[in-house]
Amino acid sequence: MSQIPKVFVFDLDGCVWEPEMYQLWGGGSPFKLAGGGDLTDCKGQRVVLMANVREIILDLKTNPKWEGSQIAVASCCDEPGWADECMNKFQISDELTLKDCVDVCEVH
Repeated sequence: MSQIPKVFVFDLDGCVWEPEMYQLWGGGSPFKLAGGGDLTDCKGQRVVLMANVREIILDLKTNPKWEGSQIAVASCCDEPGWADECMNKFQISDELTLKDCVDVCEVH
């Protein structure tokens, strides 16, 4: 029997999405859903999930081979409230937001 990781930990800024929250000064919250699954801030600047993050998170959350593993976020940013809002709005699937997929969240 092979071992699977107990937890997969992701940073947010520059790892899960871009731009980083500090780069949105003058913009920021509220965030709205935009085309292609991206978000836009109040000034219209796009915030996008990087590379295959959506597919990776969905696989970790739904594929039985990862059963028993947890998804965690450990991140430090200038605007943790904005990060939380983005996690609640980024759709990973039709039914799941990024926040729904995270078992442990530590953002400050």
